[in-house]
Amino acid sequence: MSDCEWTEPRLGAWVDGELAPDEARRVMTHVERCAACERRRLLLRETSALLRSLGSAMLAAEPKPSERRRGR
Repeated sequence: MSDCEWTEPRLGAWVDGELAPDEARRVMTHVERCAACERRRLLLRETSALLRSLGSAMLAAEPKPSERRRGR
């Protein structure tokens, strides 16, 4: 298995800070040397940020429970 094959399925968890320290170090070391995996990391980071902002916007737009009961 190549380093990219090992790294790619772990990139999302790494971007989100969900990897164990030893796996995180291995991913980081690989990404620092591999332009393709660095591009994937940047795309995942941007996607994650967009999803977080979308979730925040949806929560802000959702009517409060008291407004739902009144039919607003």
